[in-house]
Amino acid sequence: MKETVDSLSSRLNTHEQYGTASYATFLWRCLAVHPGMNILDLGCGEGKFDRLIVDSLDKDCNIVATDKDKTLLDKAVRDSAGYPITYMEVDFDQVLPLGDHCMHLVFSSFAFYYAADVKFTLSEIKRVLVPGGKLVVFGPLSTNKREFKEVILQATGIEMPSNKFSPDITDYLIEACHRAEIKVFRNLLTFPDLTTFMDYTRATFDPKRGVFDFEPDYQKVAEIVADKFPFTVTKVVGAVIAQV
Repeated sequence: MKETVDSLSSRLNTHEQYGTASYATFLWRCLAVHPGMNILDLGCGEGKFDRLIVDSLDKDCNIVATDKDKTLLDKAVRDSAGYPITYMEVDFDQVLPLGDHCMHLVFSSFAFYYAADVKFTLSEIKRVLVPGGKLVVFGPLSTNKREFKEVILQATGIEMPSNKFSPDITDYLIEACHRAEIKVFRNLLTFPDLTTFMDYTRATFDPKRGVFDFEPDYQKVAEIVADKFPFTVTKVVGAVIAQV
């Protein structure tokens, strides 16, 4: 992942503080972890969800967490002292430095679409999972943040590109795995004022995320939404849950 610590933290904090639903709870239900599991997190960022899993299982699990951003990994290591989590600097398109059939669960939260070769990445996931192991991949669906996209379109005349977690990826995962399904999570983010909304907008378009190839005119964005507060944006997230 290319995202900076500051932009990632800003967006996650906004989702938690101003949302109507808990993504962490949705993730937990989809993962359905249990004691004694070996778990692989691809694109772990700061390692927040890994620590939540360990805490929920009273440390009765082993987690390997990977990311290619050293800054995020360094923070994850600092924040995870004493946790049974091993952090590795690994890209999605590299061979995983793990043995065959050693993981019970592999998951990726808002990161899998950074893989340049989805087929290769899935082949590596299948290699490290035990027979009948579980894969869960989370990402934004096409209807995600519709209200936000409309504001950006008005400000720039540019349609925000389709989410990287496209039907091409979700359909491929479903076809390539066994007993696959998609679950949907919706979270209404209600921004109380212009300052909060603009902070979120700048974090979304942080060039270091590597997601967008443009930035809007922030003054125009502010003018469009200035009289719309409280302003609500709907987060729509999908989880592909599959047996491999």
